[in-house]
Amino acid sequence: RLYLVVPALLEFIDDLTNWYIRLSRRRFWRGGSGEDRDKHNAYRTLHHVLLTLSRVLAPFLPFVADEMYENLAVGQGKDSVHLEDYPEADASLHNPALERRMELARKAVSIGRSLRVAQDVRIRQPLASMTVAVAQPEDRAAIEAARELVLGELNIKRLEWAESEAALVSFAARPNLKVLGPAFGKRLGDIKREVAALTSEQCAQILQGTDRTSPEVEGLVYTTDNLLIDRQSREGLVVGTDGGVTVALDLHLTPELEREGLAREVINRVQNTRKDLDLALDDRIQVELSASGELALAVADHWEMIAGEVLAGHPCPPLDGPVEQAFELEVLGHPLRLAVHKAR
Repeated sequence: RLYLVVPALLEFIDDLTNWYIRLSRRRFWRGGSGEDRDKHNAYRTLHHVLLTLSRVLAPFLPFVADEMYENLAVGQGKDSVHLEDYPEADASLHNPALERRMELARKAVSIGRSLRVAQDVRIRQPLASMTVAVAQPEDRAAIEAARELVLGELNIKRLEWAESEAALVSFAARPNLKVLGPAFGKRLGDIKREVAALTSEQCAQILQGTDRTSPEVEGLVYTTDNLLIDRQSREGLVVGTDGGVTVALDLHLTPELEREGLAREVINRVQNTRKDLDLALDDRIQVELSASGELALAVADHWEMIAGEVLAGHPCPPLDGPVEQAFELEVLGHPLRLAVHKAR
């Protein structure tokens, strides 16, 4: 009955790698000694989780689990993970409020990412603002507590709030013919006219659970079960909704935002070059580059951000003349000449 276990394990591993570890990278990369408490705590937490995971995986992936355990339990464990007791849940670590906060934050991030993909807006391109509406008032405080996390994940400057989804979209309804046809076949013409006449506000009320009785068709009450309600984004916004959370993105780009987007593309090219040169992600490096026009302005305006992200020294020297292992690259149509060396 492995099929009962594997989905939960895969979901946990995805949460661990694509959420916790990715969001903790800056904590892991911090300079200084082991006296950095936050960095030390991040490593200790990850070590505890991975060591426990090796015990959880032992019955299902015996060889992989044993390899993990031998690497993680050096000097403090038994000879094999299969000699350990199976871990038991610790109810004292259960924090429903924190779990709800993370669930909502991840939902807002997921909606925002989907909107970016649908509009072909790169995640490295910063946006000015996002607006959020929630169906449950208490969910606002939960997302607000994770504000910086949500903004960072979506690369957006400001988070604003709308009182309701209706402030971000307009609604229009269509009859669900599969439901209404068998019961009111002879009156479908009347029903279509009534439904087409419903205002956006009336549709919003139906979505919120306020049923609406048909004024003409006896025995018919309009609900979300027999209506299909479409959403149309307000002008200037792209909007998505999921499970009581609605997110609207402002896609207008100023020259400043466009330059920052170019700078983030430069970060990507530097990190790719680091990988091509077999340099470790935590190696401190020296970067030399040559650019012109808007790309040069973007690098000049945002060099501190670039250097901080790629662990480069200050300032960025210009790349003049022939340099060994210089790469000729392109950043959104702008030529970039780049050299990366491990810092001495």
